[in-house]
Amino acid sequence: MANHAPLLRQHLPASARVEDLPSVKRLTFTPDASTPPVSFWRALATAAPRLERIDAPNCAWTSLAGIDVLPLVKHVDAKGNSLEEVAILASEKESGKKKKKENATIRVLDVSHNKLEEHLDLSTDERALRNVVAFVASHNENLRSIDVAALSSLETIVVSHCALSELPTNLPAEHLRKLSASTNSIKSIKPLLSNEPFGNLTELRLSHNLIKRVPASFGEACPSLQLLEMTNNRIGSWNDVGDALKTLRRLLRVSLKGNPFTEDTDKYPRVVMAGCPTVTHIDNTAVPGRAKPTHQRGKDWVEKQRAAGVVPEKRNKRVQKDGRNRRDDEDGKRTTKEEPHPPKKKRKKERRQQDGGAEGAVEFRDDPSSTAIPAATSDEIGEPSRQRELKMRVIQNKNRSKAASSMPAGAAALRAALKTTGIQSW
Repeated sequence: MANHAPLLRQHLPASARVEDLPSVKRLTFTPDASTPPVSFWRALATAAPRLERIDAPNCAWTSLAGIDVLPLVKHVDAKGNSLEEVAILASEKESGKKKKKENATIRVLDVSHNKLEEHLDLSTDERALRNVVAFVASHNENLRSIDVAALSSLETIVVSHCALSELPTNLPAEHLRKLSASTNSIKSIKPLLSNEPFGNLTELRLSHNLIKRVPASFGEACPSLQLLEMTNNRIGSWNDVGDALKTLRRLLRVSLKGNPFTEDTDKYPRVVMAGCPTVTHIDNTAVPGRAKPTHQRGKDWVEKQRAAGVVPEKRNKRVQKDGRNRRDDEDGKRTTKEEPHPPKKKRKKERRQQDGGAEGAVEFRDDPSSTAIPAATSDEIGEPSRQRELKMRVIQNKNRSKAASSMPAGAAALRAALKTTGIQSW
């Protein structure tokens, strides 16, 4: 590492020290930093073997070539740079040595707010990007088309606020879960109507586009869709989208405002409710009688919504004090409900009965057979005191149960005891 120290200090941020690199897992570059050469990434791979994340927002980078040599890097944040292409692999000419096998450890790649070319093809970096699950390329004003065939493991893709005339092609139908392509110039959803259905797609955001119609086969292509946002498009009537929505059996949230057929604000929600019986929210407004209260939903969902500010903070609905339960009614007023203390005496009585004692039995404490504890034998002297004590208690309980079982119960026991003393009455 000493041989590469000058090169590392030249491109590392001022706050990072070369001596600390072996334990660094996240490295943040300062704004306006220049593009690091491939030799820097190779030196960094040796000096920082545990590095997992690289943050370089608002720098002056023009290339990402060489990042693939980092052995454990999973997250690359390169938004706000001057990238024109996503070229991660270092060529043999740049590396100066024979090509090695790529690590393909990158899982999240963010290249938003850059200067990506009009037609983005990621096939040249397929070996390094095959494990990417989240790809963000939003706010690239020159981007008109994108082929994501190289992202075979892609689950989330965000390409909003670009100049796309169509949806990204070669989307992985097996893994894709979320697709956001809002604020573009998309006219159709043809790439989603492939032969293979998108069985895991749950969220689709296509607002602010030029879509006029959604084919009826859309429901079969995306059977698991739960959220659909298509606001501010050019859908002229309910029939242009209704046939597709009726076949979405898992659809929960739909947003269609801003389209020509939604100008009648009174009729539009009723039509959607009648055509989509599973929808619980229309344009982010809960449908009466369908949206479940927060207490009936999962705990994880409630915590997530509370963190986002959608669900109010948790209220103290039950406070125990002096044997009373205080609850908040629907009007927010405090109400009290009396609850008696548990019957301790009755519970003790039941416990005695379970231990073998009969109700109302007379206890003769002078009888040695009922309370006598045998002395410890020579074999028990060497045992721990705690274990010996437990054995004695077991023997004592057995003697008590035998004495109690041999006695009559209740007043009959007392009469028998008096007769033995010669007293006839009391």
